[in-house]
Amino acid sequence: MPTITMRRAWLLTTLGCAFAFHPLGAQVISLDPVVARPGETVTLKVQYRGEGEAGVAAQFEIGISEVLEIGVQAGDGPACRVNPEINRNATAFAFVPAACERERSGGCEAVRVVVFDFFDRNPLSDGPLVECTAQIDSQAEEGDYAIPLRRVIVADGSGALLPYARAVDGVLHVRADAPEPTATPPTPKPSPTPTALCAGDCNRDGSVTVEEIVAMVVSALGEARPECAAADPNNDGMVTIEEVIAAVSMALYGCAGR
Repeated sequence: MPTITMRRAWLLTTLGCAFAFHPLGAQVISLDPVVARPGETVTLKVQYRGEGEAGVAAQFEIGISEVLEIGVQAGDGPACRVNPEINRNATAFAFVPAACERERSGGCEAVRVVVFDFFDRNPLSDGPLVECTAQIDSQAEEGDYAIPLRRVIVADGSGALLPYARAVDGVLHVRADAPEPTATPPTPKPSPTPTALCAGDCNRDGSVTVEEIVAMVVSALGEARPECAAADPNNDGMVTIEEVIAAVSMALYGCAGR
């Protein structure tokens, strides 16, 4: 009998740990491993896995280091693009902080990504999410370097946060004998211009995140009233497209434009 009790306790403890570290319904945003030579141009590929939950929008940051710099495209924005097959046509990208000097090594910390659409609230499909073109430093030493994904947020179609969103960092393997890449450059897309007001910051934490944007879209479509004064900056009782666009800018650049 003691042996059975001990085994039962061990089984319950093991299952408890498994559920603690691997919650059911977790949304995972991951970055594929990259193998490249010093000085090479590569494509960073970000993947999404919803694990059965109806995530419709996502927000995260891709870290930049002295070894890896994300390129610049037309409009002075990051050289990134969303997977066209997921129909998130309002997706936007911005360097962090907004006023960073991209010409200076270490001037930018990350690229912020906001993946969403004004009207399509079907669940995001599993698979490729976004791509970015990046440059490996010509003086990079051989070795393995982390490419961090941070501040991951996933929202559902009502504008609520999904609680188990998590990131899986990428790894850059710098090798002198790495094969030639076959990346396709992203299509240029102008970056948004930050606005003065902090539109969309309903919880007043000094930033706008993707679930607040989705909630504004729900209001703009007439399915709910504005959640707060920040969702309706002109106080006319409705959320309109320019207010949603302003909130997207706040999510990318911050309420103070920094």
